[in-house]
Amino acid sequence: MVHEVIFWLGLLMILLIRYFKYFHIFAVIYILSGCYQGQFISSNLNFENGSESPDLSQRPDVIWSEKQSSSIAAMEVIDQNNVLVTTYKGEVYILHSRTGKKASKKLKPFRSRINDYILNRLEQMLYLGSRGDEEILAYDLRQNRIRWKYKITQLFGLLAEDSGKIFAVQRDGVLIALNKITGEEYDRMTINRTLSKGFIRNGDQLLLMFTDGSVLSFSNDFKKHWENQVNISLDPMVILKDSMIYIHDEVGKITVISPEGIINRVISLEPVPVYSEPVFNDSTMFVGYANGSVFSYSRRMDQELWH
Repeated sequence: MVHEVIFWLGLLMILLIRYFKYFHIFAVIYILSGCYQGQFISSNLNFENGSESPDLSQRPDVIWSEKQSSSIAAMEVIDQNNVLVTTYKGEVYILHSRTGKKASKKLKPFRSRINDYILNRLEQMLYLGSRGDEEILAYDLRQNRIRWKYKITQLFGLLAEDSGKIFAVQRDGVLIALNKITGEEYDRMTINRTLSKGFIRNGDQLLLMFTDGSVLSFSNDFKKHWENQVNISLDPMVILKDSMIYIHDEVGKITVISPEGIINRVISLEPVPVYSEPVFNDSTMFVGYANGSVFSYSRRMDQELWH
């Protein structure tokens, strides 16, 4: 069947060229113009850096795959060869990044889940917190041993160490600074307000958010920088970019705060939550909402680019 179609099309072309004097000229022009148009269209499909769009429908090459004993809670790269893994069973161990094989023994430091952890890649130290066990501990990854433990009630969050300190906060607003080497208590401060989110580091500032909608900024030695009433929801998403604070709450409101605590802008375009973390390029922020809408804003939030 295919051969017959080709035969009759070929015969038709010969007859047209034979009896219509200029048909072959128009045919060549049409073919060339079609080729040029196809080249023009395909060039518009390239990315800005000149590379062609990858075929996202194809399965990527799998370097390795290893079944783990329980569900993975979090993963973080330690160095070029090792990946830290924490599980929902409260286990901690290291995988070799090139093979997927375990590079350390499993550590199960608590009876309940690991809720917070801090990884110090340079010193190969891991700081873990469990709300169920009401405890913080420091684990030496090089020596595979626990350095110290600290009992704490209502643990709400840990923050990466600074100036030799580990910062912990309780749900009831008690802030604690610990010696990261010994686990001894440096200092504590009581605010007597219920937290909704914290700690968050923004440069040399530590940020806390409370259920009354306020944001508090203070220094490493617990000296207050500023406080502002933002009227945010109980579980906001906080993004830090170039020292600016972007707060996305559960009703779709976006609040932008400067490092000095000044509210620069408040925008509410979609009355739905933001579940995915917004992303940035040089001049634009992209926000995806729970209803499937995606908005593009200028970084200064003074212009909606598209949605």
